Amino acid sequence: MSDPNLYPKAFLPIRKRIRAVVLLILDGERVRAVKEGLSSTVFAEGALTTLLGVAAHVACTMIFPGADPDSTEGCARVARVQRALTQACITSLAREIGEAGNVKEQGHPMKATLSPS
Repeated sequence: MSDPNLYPKAFLPIRKRIRAVVLLILDGERVRAVKEGLSSTVFAEGALTTLLGVAAHVACTMIFPGADPDSTEGCARVARVQRALTQACITSLAREIGEAGNVKEQGHPMKATLSPS
């Protein structure tokens, strides 16, 4: 692997541009979802799942450049990576929420999904 200390300098501008575009898209989709009657929980869970799916697809495409991520094998690989990302994300967020206090009292949109048990 490359030196992780080089990442901020190399990727900060890219990260800022990607984040700005993704947040713009999510804001538009949130408006659409509300108009369609979706709850904030459904939107938050769907948005997180979608973002992790995109991250898994991109990671698999970059790590296995010769493989077709849309083939049967590629889809299975992307699904495995997405499950791992999702589990890691849920575990980390639940820990963060647990450290920050009771999610239900804070009215967090993903309280049902992330509430520590």
